[in-house]
Amino acid sequence: MYHSDESDSYITYGRMVKCRDRYGAMSMTLEDIKRVSAETFGVEISDINGRGRTQKVSLARSIAIYLSRLKTGKTCVEIGKAFNRDHSQVSSTWKNYSGYIETDPSLKSLVKKVEAKLG
Repeated sequence: MYHSDESDSYITYGRMVKCRDRYGAMSMTLEDIKRVSAETFGVEISDINGRGRTQKVSLARSIAIYLSRLKTGKTCVEIGKAFNRDHSQVSSTWKNYSGYIETDPSLKSLVKKVEAKLG
Protein backbone atom coordinates (compact mmCIF):
# COMPACT_ATOMS: atom_id res chain seq x y z
CA MET A 1 0.00 0.00 0.00
CA TYR A 2 1.28 3.45 -0.84
CA HIS A 3 0.24 6.69 0.83
CA SER A 4 1.53 10.15 0.14
CA ASP A 5 1.13 12.97 2.67
CA GLU A 6 0.25 15.37 -0.13
CA SER A 7 -2.57 13.12 -1.30
CA ASP A 8 -5.75 12.00 0.37
CA SER A 9 -5.83 8.70 -1.51
CA TYR A 10 -4.25 5.29 -1.16
CA ILE A 11 -3.11 2.99 -3.91
CA THR A 12 -3.95 -0.55 -2.91
CA TYR A 13 -3.62 -3.57 -5.19
CA GLY A 14 -3.47 -1.26 -8.18
CA ARG A 15 -6.59 0.71 -7.21
CA MET A 16 -6.80 4.29 -6.04
CA VAL A 17 -8.86 4.35 -2.86
CA LYS A 18 -10.19 7.52 -1.25
CA CYS A 19 -9.74 7.11 2.49
CA ARG A 20 -9.64 10.52 4.08
CA ASP A 21 -11.76 13.61 3.80
CA ARG A 22 -10.19 16.90 2.76
CA TYR A 23 -9.27 17.74 6.37
CA GLY A 24 -7.35 14.50 6.83
CA ALA A 25 -10.00 12.85 9.04
CA MET A 26 -11.17 9.34 8.32
CA SER A 27 -14.47 9.48 6.49
CA MET A 28 -15.87 6.43 8.26
CA THR A 29 -14.97 4.22 11.18
CA LEU A 30 -14.69 0.49 11.57
CA GLU A 31 -17.72 0.62 13.87
CA ASP A 32 -19.76 2.37 11.14
CA ILE A 33 -18.88 -0.38 8.69
CA LYS A 34 -19.69 -3.16 11.16
CA ARG A 35 -23.02 -1.54 12.08
CA VAL A 36 -24.14 -1.07 8.47
CA SER A 37 -23.03 -4.57 7.47
CA ALA A 38 -24.91 -6.07 10.43
CA GLU A 39 -28.05 -4.09 9.57
CA THR A 40 -27.86 -5.06 5.90
CA PHE A 41 -27.59 -8.78 6.63
CA GLY A 42 -29.90 -8.83 9.64
CA VAL A 43 -27.30 -9.94 12.17
CA GLU A 44 -25.97 -8.44 15.39
CA ILE A 45 -22.64 -6.63 15.66
CA SER A 46 -21.72 -9.17 18.32
CA ASP A 47 -22.17 -11.87 15.64
CA ILE A 48 -19.75 -10.05 13.34
CA ASN A 49 -17.23 -9.79 16.18
CA GLY A 50 -17.90 -13.37 17.28
CA ARG A 51 -16.84 -16.76 16.00
CA GLY A 52 -20.13 -17.79 14.35
CA ARG A 53 -19.75 -19.44 10.97
CA THR A 54 -23.25 -19.49 9.59
CA GLN A 55 -23.40 -18.33 5.99
CA LYS A 56 -25.21 -15.08 6.80
CA VAL A 57 -22.85 -14.10 9.63
CA SER A 58 -19.75 -15.14 7.73
CA LEU A 59 -20.75 -13.14 4.66
CA ALA A 60 -21.61 -10.04 6.73
CA ARG A 61 -18.28 -10.28 8.55
CA SER A 62 -16.25 -10.85 5.37
CA ILE A 63 -17.83 -7.91 3.56
CA ALA A 64 -17.32 -5.70 6.62
CA ILE A 65 -13.65 -6.69 6.80
CA TYR A 66 -13.20 -6.14 3.06
CA LEU A 67 -14.83 -2.69 3.22
CA SER A 68 -12.87 -1.80 6.35
CA ARG A 69 -9.63 -2.40 4.52
CA LEU A 70 -10.87 -0.63 1.40
CA LYS A 71 -12.48 2.41 3.02
CA THR A 72 -10.48 3.22 6.15
CA GLY A 73 -6.84 2.68 5.25
CA LYS A 74 -6.36 0.79 8.53
CA THR A 75 -3.79 -1.98 8.69
CA CYS A 76 -4.71 -5.65 8.89
CA VAL A 77 -3.56 -5.65 12.52
CA GLU A 78 -5.87 -2.74 13.43
CA ILE A 79 -8.82 -4.27 11.61
CA GLY A 80 -8.09 -7.66 13.15
CA LYS A 81 -8.25 -6.20 16.65
CA ALA A 82 -11.57 -4.49 15.88
CA PHE A 83 -13.07 -7.75 14.58
CA ASN A 84 -11.43 -10.07 17.15
CA ARG A 85 -9.39 -11.65 14.40
CA ASP A 86 -5.76 -12.30 13.62
CA HIS A 87 -4.13 -10.03 11.01
CA SER A 88 -3.62 -13.02 8.72
CA GLN A 89 -7.38 -13.71 8.72
CA VAL A 90 -8.00 -10.11 7.67
CA SER A 91 -5.35 -10.32 4.96
CA SER A 92 -6.80 -13.59 3.66
CA THR A 93 -10.34 -12.17 3.61
CA TRP A 94 -9.11 -9.08 1.75
CA LYS A 95 -7.28 -11.08 -0.89
CA ASN A 96 -10.06 -13.63 -1.39
CA TYR A 97 -12.91 -11.15 -1.51
CA SER A 98 -11.04 -8.82 -3.86
CA GLY A 99 -11.03 -11.67 -6.37
CA TYR A 100 -14.55 -12.93 -5.63
CA ILE A 101 -16.10 -9.49 -6.07
CA GLU A 102 -14.56 -9.14 -9.51
CA THR A 103 -16.00 -12.46 -10.71
CA ASP A 104 -19.31 -12.81 -8.83
CA PRO A 105 -21.99 -10.24 -9.79
CA SER A 106 -24.28 -11.13 -6.85
CA LEU A 107 -21.46 -10.61 -4.33
CA LYS A 108 -20.49 -7.37 -6.06
CA SER A 109 -24.11 -6.25 -5.73
CA LEU A 110 -24.13 -7.00 -1.98
CA VAL A 111 -20.91 -5.02 -1.47
CA LYS A 112 -22.36 -2.09 -3.44
CA LYS A 113 -25.50 -2.25 -1.29
CA VAL A 114 -23.47 -1.96 1.93
CA GLU A 115 -21.30 0.79 0.39
CA ALA A 116 -24.39 2.78 -0.62
CA LYS A 117 -25.70 2.67 2.95
CA LEU A 118 -22.33 3.89 4.21
CA GLY A 119 -22.63 6.95 2.01
